[in-house]
Amino acid sequence: MRQALAPGCRTLTLMLTAALLACLAFLWARYVEPRILTVTRHEIPVTGLPPALDGTRIALLSDLHGAEFGRGQSSLRAAVERQAPHVIVFAGDLVDANRGGLDQGIAMLKSLTAIAPTFIVWGNHDYIAGVPEIRARIRQAGVEIHDLDESGWATLQLPGGKLLFAGLERSWRSSATGLAEAVRAGRAATGSEPPLIVVVHSPGPNPVGQAVAQSADLVVAGHTHGGQIRLPFIGAIWSPVDGFFSRTAYGLRQLDNGFLFTTRGLGTSVWPLRFWCPPEVAVLTLRPASGAGR
Repeated sequence: MRQALAPGCRTLTLMLTAALLACLAFLWARYVEPRILTVTRHEIPVTGLPPALDGTRIALLSDLHGAEFGRGQSSLRAAVERQAPHVIVFAGDLVDANRGGLDQGIAMLKSLTAIAPTFIVWGNHDYIAGVPEIRARIRQAGVEIHDLDESGWATLQLPGGKLLFAGLERSWRSSATGLAEAVRAGRAATGSEPPLIVVVHSPGPNPVGQAVAQSADLVVAGHTHGGQIRLPFIGAIWSPVDGFFSRTAYGLRQLDNGFLFTTRGLGTSVWPLRFWCPPEVAVLTLRPASGAGR
């Protein structure tokens, strides 16, 4: 007959098991999950989308922070290329203000621009590291990107019609302004109101509110890293936008007249950990929504 463990032994066994599980979770979060590049797919309803633009694919990436996915970002390029995007958007933090990583960032941009037109805004880490210097290095490398922090807006001509992209510089600041002027200039230049995609680094209340005021069809953002550490049924432990136990650090949210998508991003910052929150290439496919156009 098996003898039951004494209460003290049971407690010790439970403590050792918990310590082992915690150690395994840490090793996974530190060395495994940050290297598991995932591709997610989402359909975005757009009111009044021209039928010829139905199925337009946008590959959204953000927050590289010097991370590397294969030699010369070969794994990242292959993952994006397989999705055959019509356009690629990078939502900021190409580098890490503490660890650098510009070489990895330039390698990524070279890969992306070889696939499709690439639009970018800069994040807080990029500005700390020095955006003018980053731009200079990118130009020296012969990489052509559409810099929405510099131009404010840009259009993309596709076989089925145009898309208007607008960016908000330093969007993580509550004082950031200028989106309305960029959108007006873009619409005046096109002479029409093509679908509007607003690219910001942070999905905070200020940039999202400005985008809603401009009737943006889609707002894309990064900055939160999805929280980096998420728990089932709870969500992100912490987000730089809305603090602890955030349920808005990642994913698709409906706005008054469009949608906001916040990506988990690619790299890590502060803590080099990811748990239940792997690096992401998000593919956003535009679909016509019911109802009349604007």
